[in-house]
Amino acid sequence: MNKQLKQWLIDNCDVQKDASDDEFKKAVAEALVNGKLSREKYFDLTEDEEDEEASDFAKRFDRLATGIEAVVKHLETQSVKTGKATKDDEEDEDEEDEKSKSPPKQKAQPSRLAKMLGSMRSSFGDDGEKAVDIRVKEAVEQYDDTKSTLTYPLHTKDGHPHPLAGRPVEDCGRAIQKGSDRDMALAGA
Repeated sequence: MNKQLKQWLIDNCDVQKDASDDEFKKAVAEALVNGKLSREKYFDLTEDEEDEEASDFAKRFDRLATGIEAVVKHLETQSVKTGKATKDDEEDEDEEDEKSKSPPKQKAQPSRLAKMLGSMRSSFGDDGEKAVDIRVKEAVEQYDDTKSTLTYPLHTKDGHPHPLAGRPVEDCGRAIQKGSDRDMALAGA
């Protein structure tokens, strides 16, 4: 319910200015049924400024699209009249002429850098040349991920020989493993 419609209802349908929205809606329904308010007038009164701006934008955009279509048609007709092909057509014709006239070319030799990089990998690409595949390592990959079994030390803290020296540390019959460098790094992060 906008201001314009409320003002029309106050002026023409004897609705109070401080009436609730429900009373305004009831007055609109009665005015439409009685014929006091026509559909066209109702749409005019309920139209917002934002709707008008959107409509203006849509009209401008339609004119722009129509103008572009007209320019494209004009350019196409000009190219047909003058016998000139479009740029895409010329490129297609040039490619066909080159294929039919020239013998198959030898593949270009790779640069020295490409050869050096290609020699680092043993995989080959689709064209028979060595392919270069560069991969960036994750930060965690710099740490070793091998785990080892935790063993008892040779000596106790007092310096006496440990009775279980060199044997694996067990818990409930299972050997306990020492965390890898990678596990330690991840735990510290």
